[in-house]
Amino acid sequence: VRSLLFFCRAPGVWAMWRLSCAVALLWHDLPGIRSLSLDDLPANIKEVEYAVRGEMDQIAQGLAEQLKNKNHGLPFDEIVPCNIGNPQVLGQPPITFHRQMLSLLTNPELQTKDLYAQDVHDRARNFSEATRFGAYSHSQGIPLLRQQVASFIQKRDGTKVGVVDAESVYLTDGASPGVKTSLGLLISGTSDGILIPVPQYPLYSAAITNYGGTAVGYYLDEAKGWSVSTQEIQKAIDRFKVDHPDG
Repeated sequence: VRSLLFFCRAPGVWAMWRLSCAVALLWHDLPGIRSLSLDDLPANIKEVEYAVRGEMDQIAQGLAEQLKNKNHGLPFDEIVPCNIGNPQVLGQPPITFHRQMLSLLTNPELQTKDLYAQDVHDRARNFSEATRFGAYSHSQGIPLLRQQVASFIQKRDGTKVGVVDAESVYLTDGASPGVKTSLGLLISGTSDGILIPVPQYPLYSAAITNYGGTAVGYYLDEAKGWSVSTQEIQKAIDRFKVDHPDG
């Protein structure tokens, strides 16, 4: 036995691959059992780079700790984090509708009181009737929410997308899990190339590396509003084909 892992299921987890926490049981004194080290990890994992939480972020965290000292000696007194889309940390007020909706769903007793706008109360009652808040839901997402998403897409895109079926809608807890799930379905090895823009959000390159695929970058034209041409896409594909003729 190389290592023992204890997995704990956190609320909202749908399957074992979505476990929220893993605690390694490192029993150094038992024969034949040793701790998990960096050398034991798969090569794909060790090659993953996620710049959003990388070296610059670590330096910023160290400086933030230094700023807590009144005599920090730095030529500035504040760090503004811009590495991720997090408007609240920059002081932008949250959208009140979301907070109000959550307050009614987490505390149903408030639904009987005239606290917020009528549409907030109406939606909260509809959601409360559609599912038990906090309980496991359908693996694709709550049917009512999927139907609302399908209706929105149909209204936005019209007949050019055909009939939008709610059964074909899959909801995820954020964009990242959706991207990772999709890439996991597409990639079986390095001969599977995934086109991504340059510059790009590091999630894509990190996930592609993690799944063992190959990131195929195409360059955006800053002078033309960060647009891309079909010629640039073809160049990227041609470069990929040189090293992966069967890709």
